[in-house]
Amino acid sequence: MFTIFILANTICYSQIDSLFSYNINGLSSVYGVMDYTDVPQSTLYNKTINWVKNTFKNPDKVIKMTIENKSIRIQIYDDGSICGKHGCAKELYTVQFEFRKDKIKITPIEIIGTYDNYIIDLNNGELYYKSNGNIRPFFSHVPKGIGKLINDYNISLNNFITSEKDENEW
Repeated sequence: MFTIFILANTICYSQIDSLFSYNINGLSSVYGVMDYTDVPQSTLYNKTINWVKNTFKNPDKVIKMTIENKSIRIQIYDDGSICGKHGCAKELYTVQFEFRKDKIKITPIEIIGTYDNYIIDLNNGELYYKSNGNIRPFFSHVPKGIGKLINDYNISLNNFITSEKDENEW
């Protein structure tokens, strides 16, 4: 039963064929895996570090933890993904990347609202839904926004890795 749970809660996708979503049960997966062809672990690690440096204004503040060639944990300040009728929320999104040959494992750790330090439960979305399963009107933007927040950064990283030129190319 444990093996089935792990398989049911894992997304493996090649070049972002499938993305995270958020619903009454929380995130659609505990983690996702991006697959590449013939890319060494160290290259994926270094390209992810370069993506952080190229994407964020203060990359040293974004990077919270590194284990060389094995993992990177970052915390991103985002103010445009979870938007509703009254504007956009400002969120701190923490995610961990782990590296193997040809693979990056992406694990969303937490999302914290910076306005009142609320923590979005990534394992349970019941707060945003009525007992009949319909989304509460006031929170209609939240599930879609959570998926957008996570997916936009995954897509950005994937695009950086797949389009970055070799250091010897001009």
